[in-house]
Amino acid sequence: MNQDDYSGYRSRMTDGKCESNCGETSNASSLCYDPACAGSSQPPVNPPTTGTCVQTGNNCTIQGSPQPYISTCSGIYKCNSAKTACESTPACPSGQTCTAVNNNVATCKSTQPPVNPPVNPPVNPPVNPISPTVTSTPTPASVILVSALNIQDAPIPDSFTAELTLYSLTTNNVVTGAPATQTFLKTSIPDRQYSVNITLTNLAQGKYFIIIRKDNMIAKAVFTVSGSGTTVTVPTTTLVFGDVNTDNKIDAIDYNLFRACWKQPASSSCSPNDFDQNGGNINEVDFNTLMRGWATWTKEGQGL
Repeated sequence: MNQDDYSGYRSRMTDGKCESNCGETSNASSLCYDPACAGSSQPPVNPPTTGTCVQTGNNCTIQGSPQPYISTCSGIYKCNSAKTACESTPACPSGQTCTAVNNNVATCKSTQPPVNPPVNPPVNPPVNPISPTVTSTPTPASVILVSALNIQDAPIPDSFTAELTLYSLTTNNVVTGAPATQTFLKTSIPDRQYSVNITLTNLAQGKYFIIIRKDNMIAKAVFTVSGSGTTVTVPTTTLVFGDVNTDNKIDAIDYNLFRACWKQPASSSCSPNDFDQNGGNINEVDFNTLMRGWATWTKEGQGL
């Protein structure tokens, strides 16, 4: 079978009909059979695959007859190395897969997983060490407490000796640093019947109050220690009656104890309620003294 026997395969399909244009070379998608251009009335079942192979562009031609080429990812046709036949070759090299074919050119993608570039661990910037805060222990202070004192509802002697008790407002406990007693001398200063300097030692910085007691009369002075060698002047405080149970404060407990002795003789059990010390029954005079003392105590203790 010569070349002319297959010339019908070079006719071009136009609108579903073969045109007898046997001299043109068409690609495989438009090949058709035209008996007028062929020496046989039937097309061959398979095109020849051996003979002289000529590669022209995308066409693999054997003995002058173009062979169909594959335009999918399965491969393409081209001449083998001996130029004796067309062969199908993979569209992509080993290790890659074909994803598309455009104009007989395959788009290949590697089948190996992508290798991420090495990532250097983050480097933390140097941190300057934080120096610990050093809290120094306050040095115990020596304090001179300048106190002015008045007496309410009682005779005013030229001098008297009173008991002292020092408290911390931080712990509300008794602390050392105050003398057990102090002598108060009368002055001629208006509204300051008595004045005294009280030396307090070994006091840490902080807030304190001191209780001054004369028999069943008490007063209190509030002050703050802020350094050593400090002289602290406190507001004028007042010795008042009312601390019936001698717990260094005047409150409802004292009032209830007073009521229990109301109109009773100032005997041993009720003698602390005999504020005017007349030795008679506990009466209105004692009651008024208790109420005035309680009010003054509450007013002067607002800093506590």
